[in-house]
Amino acid sequence: MDFDYKDFSPPRYRLLKGVTGKSDPLVIARRLSFPEDVVNLATSIIEEKKSESEITMEDISRMQADLEGGRVKDYDNRLEELEERERRYKQKKRGTKGKAS
Repeated sequence: MDFDYKDFSPPRYRLLKGVTGKSDPLVIARRLSFPEDVVNLATSIIEEKKSESEITMEDISRMQADLEGGRVKDYDNRLEELEERERRYKQKKRGTKGKAS
């Protein structure tokens, strides 16, 4: 959902496909004049948690590309295997026809 942090205008209710929404409670807290020590404490907690467990969109995109690449490789390997089986089957079938004549 689109939101203007500058003037806190109401949400614009626009769907932005492919865009991860931003959530910035610290900006909002400062704009609403929360005590600075509270905002600073929250900032330090958030930074600590980010460094412990944050997975960025870049990381997710990289993982997805790796997964897709692995799927393509698995698909290609499977296709080669099936084509080889088909080739051997056809050879065997030809060999069987030659013996029956």
